[in-house]
Amino acid sequence: MGVDLRVLFFIMLGVALFLFYLRFGGQPITPANLYEVLLDVLLVPSALMTAGIFLLLFLRVDVRSATLQAIDKISNQTVSFVAAVPPELEKTIKAKFVERQDTDGDGFKEWVVFYEYDLQTGTNPLQVTIYDNDRGNPPVIFPYQLRVPDRDYLSENALGVQISLADVTTDANGPNRQNIPEVLVQDGQQLSIFRYNGRFDTNVWDPPSDSPPRYVAIGAFKGTGGVDIDLESGNKAVTVIDRDKYNRSQLAERVIYALNPVTSTYWDDYDSTRLAAPIMSTVDFFSGPPEDIAQTAYPEKVVLAFYASTCGTTDTTLCRWAGQWKPEQFLVKDDTAWNEYQNPAGGPAYFGLNSFSASRNLQVKDIRYYPALESVNTRDLTTGPQPTTNVVDIKFTVDGGLDEARSCMMLFSNGQWKISECTPSNLVISNSSAPGSINTSTAQ
Repeated sequence: MGVDLRVLFFIMLGVALFLFYLRFGGQPITPANLYEVLLDVLLVPSALMTAGIFLLLFLRVDVRSATLQAIDKISNQTVSFVAAVPPELEKTIKAKFVERQDTDGDGFKEWVVFYEYDLQTGTNPLQVTIYDNDRGNPPVIFPYQLRVPDRDYLSENALGVQISLADVTTDANGPNRQNIPEVLVQDGQQLSIFRYNGRFDTNVWDPPSDSPPRYVAIGAFKGTGGVDIDLESGNKAVTVIDRDKYNRSQLAERVIYALNPVTSTYWDDYDSTRLAAPIMSTVDFFSGPPEDIAQTAYPEKVVLAFYASTCGTTDTTLCRWAGQWKPEQFLVKDDTAWNEYQNPAGGPAYFGLNSFSASRNLQVKDIRYYPALESVNTRDLTTGPQPTTNVVDIKFTVDGGLDEARSCMMLFSNGQWKISECTPSNLVISNSSAPGSINTSTAQ
């Protein structure tokens, strides 16, 4: 039996008048009274909303997930992706939140459902399913999966993951050969890009199927220091920063991938499960060098800054820091490296360079340091032991040339690490790093 709104209206009107009488003690209704009532009406929900938002922030509540759970509790007249999980899977998978996005360009907003799976105490992996009503009469709500190679997860960060639509490629991937924007799933440390595959799927009376996949992955990236795509660039460059390969000095591997204009993917031409070779890869300062790099506690930062100081112009490589420093500030005066730097004939070649002021395309492939040497070669101060020497090995390419490798002897003097000498070395990049080293071989 339905509720008679007219009866409910008169009941609420009586309650409102009674509360008004109590609020103003039987005084007559005046414009001032009405103004105070209006302030009361606005103040109470505003205060409650402020307190509620504070609690959400304090308790780190996922608003999207809480909203989905609340809708499931109060409504049994709509499709609930929460209740749709059968009892035998309740400990395996759960709907985290739902968004509405037009992912296939047909004017209808599909249901984009983020599921947590392999449920455990702590961080759960996420997968994404797009439900569409594009088949049947009445329509079938059918799931299309967003899958990346190796069935990897799309995120581990339910609070930060986002889905968006953007033109990454411009190929005619729609059913009428129109361009459909790509689907991007990203959380700051992961980015997966999917292209709609509907060019040959135009018969709405066919049974629904996700084979071949309706949404095809054209790239998947992970970086512990961040992943970012430049949608304004012509090659839709994706920058991946990986911090896992450094030990102590806030260095990172910075890699840039570019969209293949022929295949419209980021995959290797011969293996669609691997990313193609990056267009740039270098060891770099994570988030930037120290404000006063001469006072750094880590000699490997000094060596990196020395080579960056020889750049003539800025580019996307380590030369992004061109003009920040002068090479001589990183050298022990009157020592071997200093004397070679002063040599106008062959000085740059001693360091594996062509110039001290015009280097370009400087990509550091590997840099290693040896804390064990620091623990042996120390000087006791009133504040404790201070390392006095170390060795930093660096391997790089510059000006588009061949690999160069140098082993630099580092001395700590007057509160600063500086280069004493740099000799050629046979530094080899491997897939594993020895303790106390940084290895930046690119894993595809």
